Amino acid sequence: MGVFGDWKSQLLSLARCLPKAWREWEWSACDDDVVIGALKGRECYAGLGLGATRDLTALVLVFPGDDGKIDVVPQFFMPETNIIERSSEDRVPYDVWAEQGFITLIPGATIDPSFVAFAIHEASEKYDLRTVAYDRWRIENLKRELELFGATLPLEPFGQGFKEMSPAVDFLERSVAEKLLRYAGNPVLNMCAANAVVTRDAAGGRKLGNSKAAGRIDGLVALAMALSVSKRHEPEAMPACLMGLG
Repeated sequence: MGVFGDWKSQLLSLARCLPKAWREWEWSACDDDVVIGALKGRECYAGLGLGATRDLTALVLVFPGDDGKIDVVPQFFMPETNIIERSSEDRVPYDVWAEQGFITLIPGATIDPSFVAFAIHEASEKYDLRTVAYDRWRIENLKRELELFGATLPLEPFGQGFKEMSPAVDFLERSVAEKLLRYAGNPVLNMCAANAVVTRDAAGGRKLGNSKAAGRIDGLVALAMALSVSKRHEPEAMPACLMGLG
């Protein structure tokens, strides 16, 4: 079976692969279109998943709306060299998704952080980007590139252990189950969701893990981080018992 047939089979088995928190039908219900032009100037939050130098890197923006819905705009990056071989090796059509505009191919054999930094800088110019949540791993190179662009963005470290990821997974789960997300059916994000499993520690904390060694989940982790920091920055609601007083 070719790459495309194999990937089709993976998508059809989403219900078995996805964590119980977001079964295939719940995830698919969130694939409504996102009107990119309407997001200009809107408040947003980002999650950044820096993969290994040869792997997928994900930048996911989330835009909380007044209607309670959250628009999701993901961007993905991979090295251009050997992309066809990587597609065959992982049995995933990265090359096709790149042609379709879902993955930005970076010249060379490794991820050049300047391309990712420029994408963040562009987002900060176009939107009201409040903060970028990031995994501390390999972040210093990106910070240097952002400084070269003159970008003064609030960067927020986000631990990948159970303590920080557990509430992030909780909010991601609720957002999917309650159909709060709109992500326009991005196929790379679909892949990340299909590859993800939820792991638990002895205390019941949860975080996202890979269902298989070659499975990329960077996009889903970045989405979880972005959602979590967006919730942290919500204004505190007045207790119901106090509403109407004054």
